Amino acid sequence: MEYRIWEAVFRVLPDFRRAVVVIRGARNQGPVPELERRFEELVRGIRDDSSVDGDPRLLDLEEAFRSMGFNPKRMPPSVVNLVRRIRKGGEIPFVNPLVGMFNCVSLMGLIPCGGDGSGGGGGGSGA
Repeated sequence: MEYRIWEAVFRVLPDFRRAVVVIRGARNQGPVPELERRFEELVRGIRDDSSVDGDPRLLDLEEAFRSMGFNPKRMPPSVVNLVRRIRKGGEIPFVNPLVGMFNCVSLMGLIPCGGDGSGGGGGGSGA
């Protein structure tokens, strides 16, 4: 597996940090009631908290996207998009346990969190 981050990211964001966790053999199907409940609690909390709209963490992410030449209104950071969908009353399904964990981490810290499957082809992903 290879994981790369574009060098330009560090020129624009010299303090950029990313954690990478590799999970093998995860059971990513079936119900996980505790995780589903926590996810629903977090969604309700975001939906009911108007202060999240101006949270500096989300605004900083949008500014980081702008500084790299992206339009965060057309292509928002994942957590910004997730929060917007929740705040607009959109339904956020519990897709599977791994996506549920990513979304919980994103909502707890208002940080982007996600994952990619390796697909068994040895390919990598990058930012």
